[in-house]
Amino acid sequence: MKTLIYKNRNVLFCSYILKRSLICFLLFIPVKEAFTQDMIIKKAGDTLFCKILSVDDYKVIYNIDIDGKLLKNHILKADVIKCIRNYEKKKSMEVYRNAFRTTVGLSADYRVSFGEFSRLFGNGFGVEALLIVPNKKKTVGYSLGVNYNRYNGKTYTYPTSSGTAGEIQYDGGFISFSIGPVFGKMKSAYFIPSISVSYFSDFCAGLDFGGGFLVPLAKSSKLRFGAKLSRYNLIGSGFNDSGSAYSFMLLAGVFI
Repeated sequence: MKTLIYKNRNVLFCSYILKRSLICFLLFIPVKEAFTQDMIIKKAGDTLFCKILSVDDYKVIYNIDIDGKLLKNHILKADVIKCIRNYEKKKSMEVYRNAFRTTVGLSADYRVSFGEFSRLFGNGFGVEALLIVPNKKKTVGYSLGVNYNRYNGKTYTYPTSSGTAGEIQYDGGFISFSIGPVFGKMKSAYFIPSISVSYFSDFCAGLDFGGGFLVPLAKSSKLRFGAKLSRYNLIGSGFNDSGSAYSFMLLAGVFI
């Protein structure tokens, strides 16, 4: 009988401890969260992370956590620039939106061919659609581009076995795909080195080195001014064995 009583007492004591621990744990979570979810921006230049209790025409009353102790205080409204409730939640949502916010641009450009490439192709133009996806770092992202390249084809004269001259008119239209990292902030200067794949007379791969400036127009649109140097056939022949295919382009467009 005594053994049973002792066992019941032990069970009740353990139950008491568990209940008290659970209550303390549940109380700790909202109190701790309450200390850090609002923000007061002061005219002096500093900020307060606190829990705003009330705001009237003269003062802002808040609770603030100092060394684990909850203290009630106030600040004159004349000394406050802005009060932001649920600051941490809004900040987290903004970080999430920025992490998946893509930028899409459409640009037109004027292209100058040079090197051995210029023997068969003259100057031309192009249109580029560029998708930029930022990652967690604001200064680095990823780009995916599609380019339509059009060069003025030249007439190439060659001797034939009969002794007469033959002519070939080269057509300079082709499509390129590019992918690469983006360096720089998408509100100012940027640099985009990328790998490109093109098809003309055969598949070939090359490199692009582009850069420029983005000038904000409105909240969600920007003007793009830039330049790009392309080597189309670093790997593979293509371009009717025209040799090293280089071009330099000046471009302008709009990003949204």
